[in-house]
Amino acid sequence: MKEDPIFVDTLDYIFLSPEWEVKGTEQLPKRDEIQGPLPNTEEPSDHILISATLSIINK
Repeated sequence: MKEDPIFVDTLDYIFLSPEWEVKGTEQLPKRDEIQGPLPNTEEPSDHILISATLSIINK
C-alpha cells in the first residue's frame, strides 16, 4: 500500500447566488474531535458534512 501524506484541509464549500439568504449553519467538529482516518465507523464518508439552512429572498 502506498504511504501518502495525510490530507486534512477544507475541500468542500457552499456557494450561493444573491437570491439566497443563509438562515443558519451547522457547527463543524473541531479537528481534534475527529477520529481519523476517514471514512470510519463514526463517519461513513471521507468528507465531513457541511450544512446550511437557506431561504429564497423575495424581491
